[in-house]
Amino acid sequence: MEYLWKENKRFVVAVAAALLATLLYHLFVLSPLRTSADDAVRTRERERLALEARMVHGVPAPELLADLQRDCELKRKALAAVAAEVSFKEPDRFKAPAKGSAKERYDAVKVDLSKELSSKAAGARMEFPKSIGIETDAAEEAAPELLLRLAVVDRLMDAAVAAKVDKIEVIDALSGMDRAGEPKKGVFLSKYPVFMKFRGTEQAVFSVLHAVQKKGQYFAVTQFQIHQEDPGKDLCGGSIGVALLKVDEKAPIEPKVQE
Repeated sequence: MEYLWKENKRFVVAVAAALLATLLYHLFVLSPLRTSADDAVRTRERERLALEARMVHGVPAPELLADLQRDCELKRKALAAVAAEVSFKEPDRFKAPAKGSAKERYDAVKVDLSKELSSKAAGARMEFPKSIGIETDAAEEAAPELLLRLAVVDRLMDAAVAAKVDKIEVIDALSGMDRAGEPKKGVFLSKYPVFMKFRGTEQAVFSVLHAVQKKGQYFAVTQFQIHQEDPGKDLCGGSIGVALLKVDEKAPIEPKVQE
């Protein structure tokens, strides 16, 4: 035995060392890895079951949410581009002040604008109605909307003068307005309509229609009619409803359109 031990000592020690290394490798490397792998499998399975449970109750998968978020972002960019194309840039005088009273500004602007409209009509030799409804008293919360409506009236008047309209029979600055003057909050798209009835040549009537749809001065045309008043003359009656559009990008994603 002693002889055999001496002859095979190195071999036995090498085998023992290999066995010990293998044992230690299993204990300290493979075993923790297997444990971690088993834990990962169990965690993944729990997440899969939880996701399936959420989907049963209508919760979308993360991949679907990512696709929807990308789609939403693209639509927001497209919307911003469209909003820029159809927006109306009202002059500063028709904007509610950041500080101070919007009602006080409205009261001052309506007096000045009434004189200006009469002067424009006289200069163009155009018949003009005595009242367009802007003489109304404004509550503070309704004043910002009324200022915007005055901007629409002023723009319509400029279009009528440029088109050489013969007569403006009616301008309703308060068309479609909530007479209670409720402010529009949390509304994605707000419309501020104004109605005008007028007379002139066929060219004049259509010139007004085209003028209100210019980029940077755009109004949405909500209604338009034209009829010939005298078959023997180039005299037509026209009526047009336009609306200033305002987009509130901070409003909820699911928009509500305010009439």
